[in-house]
Amino acid sequence: MVDFVDMESQMEAALVVGKALGADEEAERYVSYYREAIASVGEVLETHPERKEYRVYHSVNEVTRTDASGSLGAEWTAAEGAVNVSTDASLTSDGDKTIASWEQILVWDPEVIICNEAGVDDEILGDPRFAGVDAVRNGRVYQIPGRSHPLRTPQQHRDPDSDILARKNALSRAFRL
Repeated sequence: MVDFVDMESQMEAALVVGKALGADEEAERYVSYYREAIASVGEVLETHPERKEYRVYHSVNEVTRTDASGSLGAEWTAAEGAVNVSTDASLTSDGDKTIASWEQILVWDPEVIICNEAGVDDEILGDPRFAGVDAVRNGRVYQIPGRSHPLRTPQQHRDPDSDILARKNALSRAFRL
């Protein structure tokens, strides 16, 4: 079984799949692109030294499903220079899911919310319980563009294309916080 929990193991998984399919060169290009994607997020940060760190909540597939410390989502958030509000919390785990209560999300009061699953952004924006959350009040709830790729898993781990689009969008808007 090919599995991954962070960026490095995701790139390794791409190489394993590429080798198994006889597509070593394509896998190498993908990994090279992935590394460039990570670097480009860092470049955005370097060109905006005035940018403050912002608190981000990452909704994974469901409103209250989120990142645990050491997860792929937590690693991307750290790479962008944001504070992932869920990674330092003591949260409930249900198998491979990390769950926050909606009350906990209110306490965190994130400035930006990034959603993996289509429709979750609308669910958050339409739920009156979240009306007081900074990200909701200020229109900073973003849907990560979904797309199929060979490494898509039930956990909906994202590819660098999706992350770059969402992160650059959130970063550029966050400069105006």
